[in-house]
Amino acid sequence: MPHTAFDDFCRDLFDTLGVAPPPARPPRAASEPSPPAVSVDYRDVALVMAPSGTADAPLLSLLVDFGEVPQQEQSEVYPALLQANFMMLQAGAPSFSLHPVTGRVTYQITLGLAQADPRAIAGALEGIADAVLQWRETRGLPGLALAPCGPGVSPHDLRA
Repeated sequence: MPHTAFDDFCRDLFDTLGVAPPPARPPRAASEPSPPAVSVDYRDVALVMAPSGTADAPLLSLLVDFGEVPQQEQSEVYPALLQANFMMLQAGAPSFSLHPVTGRVTYQITLGLAQADPRAIAGALEGIADAVLQWRETRGLPGLALAPCGPGVSPHDLRA
């Protein structure tokens, strides 16, 4: 189902995932800036969704917290993340980064809100949550981290 409102999309995604939404925010006037980012824990994985784009072309930015990298593992893990980014290189593809404030590894993608399907994203988040939990134990990037929708599906299927 196409969405044009960030809050509606988030509500549908939370319903699909079976997680409680964060506390409701007070209504805002049409002249106010975009709503703030929304954060929720899904299977012990922090997901942050933020609206972006313009009124004519609303976007959804999704960030997934992979976690910290112990200092003694950074020389191996950081190049692996850069290689994963290279393998996913294409316009609109997801990528890994280090959060500028926390230093934690994040996985992010920005999608056109009108094309963002809560069911498809919920399915992708299942695989991504599996990958995050495995990565936290092994620091290895399983195939699901590069193909978040499951076997045989390109990571680019979630792009705008």
